[in-house]
Amino acid sequence: NKKDSTSLTGDGLVGCASMLPGFVYGSSASSSTGATGSTRNASILLATDHVTAGTPTYTLAQALSLTSQASITVDGMFSGPQDSLSGDAASSMKNLIEKHGGMFMSVTTETSVQSLVRELEKRRSGADRELTRATVTDSPGWWTLALAVITALWMATAWRLRR
Repeated sequence: NKKDSTSLTGDGLVGCASMLPGFVYGSSASSSTGATGSTRNASILLATDHVTAGTPTYTLAQALSLTSQASITVDGMFSGPQDSLSGDAASSMKNLIEKHGGMFMSVTTETSVQSLVRELEKRRSGADRELTRATVTDSPGWWTLALAVITALWMATAWRLRR
């Protein structure tokens, strides 16, 4: 019963995504290289009944497009009543979330929540393996120091012989 209050799913998603690295607003997102240059995986869990009240700046479709460009995965949890799960709001949200690679579930279904947790853990463990692999690959071994010393000795010898 609050006057001028709104429920804008797309705007809330954009507001949340804007706090993550690699996110760019509006039309500049499609032309900016920073939008796809995020160095780590990001994920947002959007819990809503997807009932819009007011005029949104971003629709859910636009917000999901922007988050996809920034490599942010958005999973959706429908928090409306069970009987509205087959309604337009829920089916629209489900189609949009799944179209952009996220998982959709209802808050009333326990197995859906458990499957989301497993999926998030799987994504995180995959990202952790990639970070570990990069760390091992990027750490130089003893041979790097040996090669630097040999190169320095060769240069010193070549300089002496040139004199």
